Amino acid sequence: MKYDVLDYILCAFDMCLLIILMQRMYGKVVKNNYIFYGVSVLLVLGTTYVLQSSGNYTHTLTSTISSFFLLGFFPENRQKKKLFSTILFAISGFWNLGFNHCIILLPDLSFTMVKILYHLVFGVILVLALSIHKSKTPNIPNRLWGLLYAIPLASGVAYICLVIMMMGSAYSGIQRSILLLPILLAFLFINLMVFYLYDQFSALIVATTENALLEQQMEIQDSHYKELEAAHLRIRSIRHDMKNNLQAVSSLLKEGQTEELAEYLDSMNDHINISEKVISTQNKVLDSILNIKIMDMESNNIKVVCEITVPPELKLNFSQTVTLFGNLLDNAKEACLKLPEQKRTVTLKISYISGMLFISLQNPVHFRPAKEDGEFLSMKGDEILHGIGLKNVQNAVDEFNGKMDLRCDDENFHAKVILYNV
Repeated sequence: MKYDVLDYILCAFDMCLLIILMQRMYGKVVKNNYIFYGVSVLLVLGTTYVLQSSGNYTHTLTSTISSFFLLGFFPENRQKKKLFSTILFAISGFWNLGFNHCIILLPDLSFTMVKILYHLVFGVILVLALSIHKSKTPNIPNRLWGLLYAIPLASGVAYICLVIMMMGSAYSGIQRSILLLPILLAFLFINLMVFYLYDQFSALIVATTENALLEQQMEIQDSHYKELEAAHLRIRSIRHDMKNNLQAVSSLLKEGQTEELAEYLDSMNDHINISEKVISTQNKVLDSILNIKIMDMESNNIKVVCEITVPPELKLNFSQTVTLFGNLLDNAKEACLKLPEQKRTVTLKISYISGMLFISLQNPVHFRPAKEDGEFLSMKGDEILHGIGLKNVQNAVDEFNGKMDLRCDDENFHAKVILYNV
């Protein structure tokens, strides 16, 4: 049997475009590069050899399927890989079927031109997918995944039903091709648009995340200003009454009423202590956020144990501080509210050593949450907003080339963060 070198070139062309698209979808291969490209070459050679030996020529569909063996080399994200593998399979399948109907309408083309045209148009389709798909957002809510999955599945079922109906009709082969071709091309376009829909959903998630973070920052700022205003009013009230207080103290002292004087001084001390801070590290931004969050937790009968040793100046700005401590403490509060009051204890430790900031947070949990792709799954109904907290924390950690370790046993959730050059 004669083996055409052109087949290997065209199959390699398909595989190169598929690899570029997969890198756009899943991220670049950073480990085992030589093995990755070696496997790619073997897939090209093996796929072409088998198809030529069988006398069948459906390289675009078969190349797409064989490229799935490369998925293990890309960054781990099973949900995204399943979706886009399904979409690529649907696109390849619909193009293969659509081209077969086109060829019936163009009987004068040579076999070599048929092969070149077959791969060339498939390459154009992949380039369109590359130009459409630009997002690198790793996760979108499950209900949106379900919607995207439904598109290739529904279009595949619809095509099968159409073929069955056509086979039972009185139309000739050419007539069936004329009728089915625009439908196939429409299905191909619909599946190609899944890349666009994914990007739009991703943009929605990014915008929602940014808005949620901005709202969180504004709430903390608003709480901080209200707290400062209340403290200022209490101080003004104390100053206004200071003259009367001193007169009362002097009168009690002159009359020798020491017990009444002690009680009066204690009441004044309690009144002054209301305006004192829970946390005071001389770092204004950190103090503000920690005091607001800790007082909020204590108002919900959550005991907070703190060990904090940090310098007055840190390279953390307001947004980064809110992201790190606001989200971690919010998650701890949420977990504690599901437990009886006697078990609501949060331990927060912050220390600073030689330019490194160490953060350790521990809180009890009602039960151990499930994980997927190394991330704790959301237990809230709002899948878009919930779960973004820890992702934002990770993004803030990445800004300082830091590390975050999240662990959970049957009783406690542990979060440890290290930031460098803070």
